[in-house]
Amino acid sequence: AVALLECFIVLMLCSHWLACCWALLDQLGDSEDSWVKHMSPAPRSGYDIYVASIYWSTMTLTSIGYGDVVPVNIGERLFACGGMMTSGFVWAYVLGK
Repeated sequence: AVALLECFIVLMLCSHWLACCWALLDQLGDSEDSWVKHMSPAPRSGYDIYVASIYWSTMTLTSIGYGDVVPVNIGERLFACGGMMTSGFVWAYVLGK
């Protein structure tokens, strides 16, 4: 039971961190061409952006990847590649526990 709880906490923390960085990309990059502007319907608040980001990071972390929240510019694509590689290691760690 303790190992299962530890795995859940690791997955939630990694998903949260990945989501925060993904949301930050919209703020730091070109706001005219970002994943937020290409979503339909467009997120209207910080909470909406966080929920979309946690959705994206969970899909990336678990390698499900529906593809409805996608990187649009080069910075987002590079971050997504790094996120996928990191997520693979995290997923392997969790499954190996």
